[in-house]
Amino acid sequence: MMLKVFQDESALAQAAAKVLVLEFKKAATRSGKFSVVLSGGSTPEATYKLLSTKLFCEQIDLTKVHVFWGDERCVPTGDSRSNYRMANDALLSRVPHSPIKHSSHVPRPKCSGGRGGV
Repeated sequence: MMLKVFQDESALAQAAAKVLVLEFKKAATRSGKFSVVLSGGSTPEATYKLLSTKLFCEQIDLTKVHVFWGDERCVPTGDSRSNYRMANDALLSRVPHSPIKHSSHVPRPKCSGGRGGV
């Protein structure tokens, strides 16, 4: 595995978006679908926003994308701290043929009021 260091968040987002498009193309050719696990937190937000732009989303047939969730916080989905909300606001609600139709939302456990995630 090669460690890559980027100048800033924008350079990281550009590189990550390019890798995702490349991997989509490989998977779509091989199996006709592409499964991706979306991460939460603030780090991937710039990448998700970039993927929602015309430059990137036109390279991906979103009807072939299946979305899974890597983690979620114990907050309502409308909460500003929700990873689901961040991914939806930054990417899924901004693209045509949103892959949200092909997603598996993380079931939220009953939270006891403390901090935590799934």
